Amino acid sequence: MQLTVNRCTAKRCSIKYNVMSILAQTTERKAVTTLKKVLPIMERLDHVAMTAADAFDTATALNLIRRVIESNPEPKRKPKR
Repeated sequence: MQLTVNRCTAKRCSIKYNVMSILAQTTERKAVTTLKKVLPIMERLDHVAMTAADAFDTATALNLIRRVIESNPEPKRKPKR
């Protein structure tokens, strides 16, 4: 599944899902950047009412997203001369 964040505001985020995935040896920086944009929005779901099953699924998704972000650190930039 491919996730695309079209626009993010303080209250909502426009997200588009594509069914097909492109598997690769490494994760693209764009994918990690998109997940970083979605994470704070999903973390705010603690303040809304949802069933126990949905809360569990949301917590699981948050943990998986954090794991992808942590396993793909920012590349070290070369200092400018």
